[in-house]
Amino acid sequence: MFYLIYLSASCVVSFLLAKSIKKYFFQIFFILLVIFLTPSQIDVSKENYAPSVFTFIFNFLLQQDSSMLVLRPLILTIPLSIMTLSLYSFAKRRFF
Repeated sequence: MFYLIYLSASCVVSFLLAKSIKKYFFQIFFILLVIFLTPSQIDVSKENYAPSVFTFIFNFLLQQDSSMLVLRPLILTIPLSIMTLSLYSFAKRRFF
């Protein structure tokens, strides 16, 4: 239930932020969704997942833990999403 609310809120926030730059709307919308929706493990010993950016902010501000462990999934997903967007733009230019 809460993840559905978070999913819809992150879609709305990504849409509103991407709407401000109309030329690159799809690219910004896609990258922001990737950043907001990439999950990471909250604790190494448990299998509970949460969005990695907000988990990092929570750990840094409230627990004073500056571990980059929760940002590891973003290191994988952001380059993959940029490669996906570049392949999409190449295919769009080439075939359409």
